[in-house]
Amino acid sequence: MEVQSSSESDSQPEGNAGEVPFGNVPQISEALGRLQEKLQDLDAATAHIEESQEAAKDASEAANEVRSAAEDLVESTTQLVNRIDEVDFPTRLDEIERAVEKNRKQIDESKSQVTSRQKKLATALNSLNQDLDALRTQLLIGLAVVGLIALAASVLPLV
Repeated sequence: MEVQSSSESDSQPEGNAGEVPFGNVPQISEALGRLQEKLQDLDAATAHIEESQEAAKDASEAANEVRSAAEDLVESTTQLVNRIDEVDFPTRLDEIERAVEKNRKQIDESKSQVTSRQKKLATALNSLNQDLDALRTQLLIGLAVVGLIALAASVLPLV
C-alpha cells in the first residue's frame, strides 16, 4: 500500500493529463478494501469490547449483591451466636433437672399417698363388709326368732 504523500504529488508535473495524480488506482482500491476489512474487524472488536464491558458491569452488580447478602448473613449469624452465648445452658439445664427431680419426688409422694389411701379404703371396706355380714346374720337370727315366736304363738294356745 503505497500512498504518495502530498509533497510527492505536488512534485509531479501538472501537465500530464493521462496520469493519475494518486498513483495506481488498483493499488488504492486494494488498500481501501484492506482498510475496509480492518475497519470491519475493528467494529466487531469494538462490539465485543462493549459486550464484555456490559457483562463485566452485570457481573460486578451480581458480585455486589452477593457481597451484600453475605454481609447480611454474617450479621445475622453473629447475632444468633451472641444470643446463644447469652443463654446459660448449664444453669438452665440444672434448673430443669431440679424441677424434674422435684416433680418426680412429688409424684412418688402422691403415689405413696394414693397407695396408703387405697389400703385404708380396702381395710375400711373389709371392715364394713364384715359389719354388714354380722348385721345380716343378726337380722336373720332376729327374723328367725320372730318367726319362731310367731309360729309358737299360732300353734300354742294362749293360756
